[in-house]
Amino acid sequence: MRARRIWIGLLAPLVSAAAFAVAATRDPLLRAPAPAGPLPPAEEQEVLLALVRYQQVYQDLFARGGSYELLDEFPAAKEVRHQVFRDVGFLRDAGLLHVQDLARATLMETRWVGRDAAEATVFEEWNHVLQTAADRSPASPLKGAGQGFRYRLVRGA
Repeated sequence: MRARRIWIGLLAPLVSAAAFAVAATRDPLLRAPAPAGPLPPAEEQEVLLALVRYQQVYQDLFARGGSYELLDEFPAAKEVRHQVFRDVGFLRDAGLLHVQDLARATLMETRWVGRDAAEATVFEEWNHVLQTAADRSPASPLKGAGQGFRYRLVRGA
């Protein structure tokens, strides 16, 4: 009797796995392989436009001290949005604004990392200054910096 219960207990997950396997062979999304290699020019252009929009909103969020009306325009994952707003809030609580200007962005590489996901490696050069929030007077000298970044982009639905 005990052996029969164990067999019946194992049967349900096995039947479920077999049903999924059969369905996966018939669903074009589940059986389609993820693209590999660099992005074609049209999709690379989409990635560039998304990165430009990201940078525009990112700069505005810091320069305005965390304007919530820009939140829906910020093409970033929820976790990234939260981190940016924490950073902006830290500066706001200190009475500061971080004014940034993306001087140059050089796309180094784009490549597929999943069916609807790509990675872009970009070298960016920024100018930035801290300002007091009350009168926007400089609170730090104007500085420049360059650094490479890797962005993961997922195509929206």
